[in-house]
Amino acid sequence: MPLTDIQIRNAKATEKRFRLSDGDGLFLQVEPSGRKLWRFRYRYDGKEKMISLGKYPEITLSRARERLLEARREVAEGIDPSEARKASKRARVIAEALTFEAVATEYLEKLDKEGLAAATLKKRRSQLKNLSPSLAPRPISDISAQELLLVLRQVEAKGAHTAAVEARSLCSRIWQFAVSTGRADRNVPDDLKGALVSPKVTHRSGVTKPAELGQLMKALQSRQHSMVICAALELLAHTFVRPGELRKASWSEVDLPNALWRIPADRMKMKRDHLVPLSERSIELFGELRAYAGNSPLVFPSPRDPMKPYSDPVFNKTLRALGFGPEKHVAHGFRSTASTLLNEQSFPSDWIERQLAHVEGNKVRSAYNAAEHIEGRTRMMNEWSAFLLQHAN
Repeated sequence: MPLTDIQIRNAKATEKRFRLSDGDGLFLQVEPSGRKLWRFRYRYDGKEKMISLGKYPEITLSRARERLLEARREVAEGIDPSEARKASKRARVIAEALTFEAVATEYLEKLDKEGLAAATLKKRRSQLKNLSPSLAPRPISDISAQELLLVLRQVEAKGAHTAAVEARSLCSRIWQFAVSTGRADRNVPDDLKGALVSPKVTHRSGVTKPAELGQLMKALQSRQHSMVICAALELLAHTFVRPGELRKASWSEVDLPNALWRIPADRMKMKRDHLVPLSERSIELFGELRAYAGNSPLVFPSPRDPMKPYSDPVFNKTLRALGFGPEKHVAHGFRSTASTLLNEQSFPSDWIERQLAHVEGNKVRSAYNAAEHIEGRTRMMNEWSAFLLQHAN
């Protein structure tokens, strides 16, 4: 006898699993847990097999019978319903792996494994958010240059010209990854070079005239504002590391007896260890910061939480308070200041570039240079500190 909705609703779980038949191989399986599952038993190629048709009540009696008819039709046509479902699932998995979202996610995971800085990864994910809503579910090989351009122009329309250009560049790398992994035939975003509005390039301001630099160093040495932040800014001037590399520095990295600061690769933009020779003045400044840090493992701990560094804007806020606004000088500008003036003083460009932690393309030469230049860089850093102190007086 065929099942009825009342029979199904009234079927109560027992200690053992039991089945209620509806005929033609369809039955309802009632689990001890109370779950009710539709099953279809059939024979294929001389073997008895069984597949699931869904869970009751999500799949009603009438819908289960419809699924039964579909499965019986497959058997009649020589198709094994179980294998057909596996093939369908495989096709779905393959199709999902071909979408823009899947390729982009896989590409970012690759960058993460390669050691890309967390902040850079976060920026890449943010850039993709502007593109994902419309592109995410589409097979990457089906997306045309015109379709991508429309999405990028939506970003551009908000006045975010730099964001649009950077997003196109990121897409180009994602598409190249898709080509390399066999999921696209060509790098579509490369067709859009020159199609977007070129953003106005703004360089990070840095004083480059010795007289202005002297005024800045004198203002920092006066400690008119926070002693700690001014000392940190002065140390930034003497070492010209990136502001974030100083903000997050720990005492375990600083070897004062040997006048050396070793910044580990995981804190460097280019993911390689960076050696900073310390001048006498730099060592004095680390001493000032040591007195402030107390028992904190950080060189520059936040007053609110000694286990966390100061926030990112703190340096530029202090520079503004000292009369050096963003149009004149920013914390990152100490790098361009040092680069410009050291080049003018005829120091070897290899020394300067190495001290700026700029990457050498040739890995063998890079490793050789790291050892070759440490002596020269030590002399350069001492002379740079003397130059700063001279102009501050």
